[in-house]
Amino acid sequence: MLSPRTMSVFLRRPSDLAKRCIIDGLGVMVAGMREPSVQIVREYVHAAGGVQESTLLGRGKERAPAHLAALVNGIAGHAMDWDDTALSTTPDRACFSIRPCRLWQRALR
Repeated sequence: MLSPRTMSVFLRRPSDLAKRCIIDGLGVMVAGMREPSVQIVREYVHAAGGVQESTLLGRGKERAPAHLAALVNGIAGHAMDWDDTALSTTPDRACFSIRPCRLWQRALR
């Protein structure tokens, strides 16, 4: 049986895990923004134009259409290959791949 103390520890762990995943993912996206592959996609996104509704992370006030910002941010997050979900033996690391899509979804609200 779970005591109130045990329950609070149990409930705290998912939020700690979520915070770690968010910080990790945002960090690799910002770091990846300077990679050549991301620069190519950024140039394409700017040439495509459209409503400037979402931020390109790590680029100051640079914005793009939400779906294209998700593309750039997602590629940046994988550009340096720091995403450790492929090598993880625990289920707690499968969080990066959905982050750019969630940011895009939130931008549309």
